[in-house]
Amino acid sequence: MLVGGLLACEGSASSTTQDPSNPTGAGTEAGDEAHEPASECATAPVCSADALCEVTSCGGKTAAFNHFGCARTTCEADVDCMPTESCYPRAMGASCLPSSETCNEDDGSCGCVVTQDCSGVLGAHCLPTEFYPVDGYCDVGAFTCDTMAEWQAGLRAALAHHEGAGRAELVERLSSCSVTVADARSACGESPCALLCGLSECEGTDASACVAACEGSPLDATELQASILALAARGAPSCVCEICESGSACEATWGC
Repeated sequence: MLVGGLLACEGSASSTTQDPSNPTGAGTEAGDEAHEPASECATAPVCSADALCEVTSCGGKTAAFNHFGCARTTCEADVDCMPTESCYPRAMGASCLPSSETCNEDDGSCGCVVTQDCSGVLGAHCLPTEFYPVDGYCDVGAFTCDTMAEWQAGLRAALAHHEGAGRAELVERLSSCSVTVADARSACGESPCALLCGLSECEGTDASACVAACEGSPLDATELQASILALAARGAPSCVCEICESGSACEATWGC
């Protein structure tokens, strides 16, 4: 659910080890940085790696901690990372991530307090490019046709967030990924009009009216797909009228 520019789930901060991105609450993602060379953490870890990774996600692109239990460095651009790293917008790999995760060790056991929201997808952190190349950031294969719409909502919320902050590198990565997802949703068989209208948020126009106008329009399949991709490249909320050329069939279709 999108609330005030942030994705939110019901609830508030609570003492729990469950991460919305990892319902099982622990472990390392398969095929992640198991071969990433160990190094000292930039900041001293509050839990041992073994204790931490028993109760929360370690490793993989979206996790706040790497395979060795080190907190990932947050970033706004590649320049904030080491020369061997790039800045990864977390929305490119998950539709819901907690905005805060605080862990502490007590008598050998690690406990984490995780906020029960999804606005962690608006954040970004540094990843080693040797193991996570930038061209592999958009993880379409991790989602099914049934979950892509929710993922794209998070992508476009993050896109709008970083656009507003002037973070060009993150905007380019998120925009490109959102276009890729729109293409994948089309390949899944979603109705072009339903997809376009789902991406469009025009003041005073409901989705059903948008779909009706679309289905009765003179726009052909190629023009519709071009409009879908152009809209997907923009942060939410965006109205389809914003991508129409003056005096075009696009404007006439939606009464812009």
